[in-house]
Amino acid sequence: MPSKPVTFRIEGLGAAQRALSALPGAVARKVIRPSIREAMRPVKAGIQSTAPVKSGAIRRHVKIRAAKRIRRGAIAIRAQIGKEDFQGDQYYAAMVNFGHAIRRAPRGPEVGRVAPVGFMERAFQTTEAVARSTAIAGIKARLPDAIREARRAGGGK
Repeated sequence: MPSKPVTFRIEGLGAAQRALSALPGAVARKVIRPSIREAMRPVKAGIQSTAPVKSGAIRRHVKIRAAKRIRRGAIAIRAQIGKEDFQGDQYYAAMVNFGHAIRRAPRGPEVGRVAPVGFMERAFQTTEAVARSTAIAGIKARLPDAIREARRAGGGK
């Protein structure tokens, strides 16, 4: 079964955080989403380097996608392998990462378990500091342009 998503909160922005909350939602998303996507690149590289290799398909199919079904007001970007967990041609990547039961027949009794490898979590843990600092730098770099755009659109000073 998929584990709980690994998340991190970006703090320490101070004035930038206050400025983001004052911006309209669409403009704030234009600042945050590309910054987080850029911050996920080292995480993707970490996943590719820690993924177990038999055919190389897991490493080739690591993707960075906007998360579906997120709560209102949240912005999420996720690293995934293939189409989704347990789907598509790389369905087995989730089985390797999260572990799985061994059964002799479909829906039969469980006769053993394969331990989770957890390569995606390990990759995130090793790249978390880089991802956090990249996200903060991206937000701070994009914020002045977003403030100017919001002022032009709103007719403010």
